[in-house]
Amino acid sequence: KKHASAQLDLCGLAKGWAIDEMVRRLQEAGFASCFVDWGGDIKVTGTHPAGRDWTAAIVEPPDNAESGESTGRHLAHISLRDGQSIATSGDYRQTLAPGLSHVLNPKAGAPITITGESCASVSVVMNSCMLADALATAAMASGNVKSARKLLDGFRGSALNDPVADYILHSRLGPRVVRLCQPGAELPEYREDRLSRHESAHVVVVGGGLAGVCAAIEACKARARVTLLEKEPDLGGNSAKATSGMNACGTRIQQSSGIEDDGRFFERDTHVSAKGGTSDVGCVSMLSQKSAEAIHWLIDEMGIPLTTLSQLGGHTKKRTHRVPPRADGTPVPVGFTIMQHARAAAASMDGLEVRTNCAMKRLLTKDGDSDAPPEVTGVEYEDAEGALHEILCDAVVITTGGFG
Repeated sequence: KKHASAQLDLCGLAKGWAIDEMVRRLQEAGFASCFVDWGGDIKVTGTHPAGRDWTAAIVEPPDNAESGESTGRHLAHISLRDGQSIATSGDYRQTLAPGLSHVLNPKAGAPITITGESCASVSVVMNSCMLADALATAAMASGNVKSARKLLDGFRGSALNDPVADYILHSRLGPRVVRLCQPGAELPEYREDRLSRHESAHVVVVGGGLAGVCAAIEACKARARVTLLEKEPDLGGNSAKATSGMNACGTRIQQSSGIEDDGRFFERDTHVSAKGGTSDVGCVSMLSQKSAEAIHWLIDEMGIPLTTLSQLGGHTKKRTHRVPPRADGTPVPVGFTIMQHARAAAASMDGLEVRTNCAMKRLLTKDGDSDAPPEVTGVEYEDAEGALHEILCDAVVITTGGFG
């Protein structure tokens, strides 16, 4: 170093590192779920005792940084999935002098001047609490919301092992609050408003494998009344027999493991593996494009820990997602485990009726206009005693077929 008195201060990330270490020790001790909070920096594992994701509230900074007290109001409530962390840096808990933040601008070599345009608080969500802590402090040091946003946006994307999942920036003058907006994501309040304007509907789902149960759950969440028909005595179908795992590209699990994979490789491997090198291009593209979304839905919505990766025959990347083995090393049957969670989720939903030992015999239709095809109005099914029944509904979703 050029100056003998120069020192390296790790306070900007030490607390986050300590939280990561505490969570690791708790997991080694056998705790499946935990919520570790140290001065507003938080890391979670598992789920809340109520069975939902954990929630962290971000307080609103005071109008006067020197007051040192928050307003008691909250900027947002953030949902944290298993393994996620949130770290917050602000200018109001401590200051070097009136109008001077305790955070230093490394380019200017001086404290950040507290103004209406400077960041009053920065909250960052990532898996690593140490990285979230470091980036929250670095964003504060950027000086203003625009610069902080530019910095944090540079740490997003599938090429990173632990990208920024969310952030909230707050300044005392406009724009007061800036939050990461995920492309294609629907905010909870917008979804609630959209669903509140839905007309009531009855949906019949035919087939009780994983596809059928997932379709029934999503329809029920969209406020529909759902009837699920399954010809076997129990739900599961061929999904319950699957043992290898679920293939997907570009997932969070792959990113955290340093595996670079996307649709180009997945689609190529699928085409090459097809008999004679031929396959339906549209189906292959859909499989690839929706694969990561499907894995994340099973992890986030059903709590299925598809966190172990394997590379099976025909694949050039580790993309087969499995449930971690038991403590003694024996593998966990993936399909059976997934269907256990799926059955429990379906049983817990109001408005979802499951009828087993019921085989659909035909679709009920009525003629439309002269040039239009017949309109599906329901289904006819046969119960265990051989009696025929009809169900009139607004929509029929057919998820039968399996390996056939």
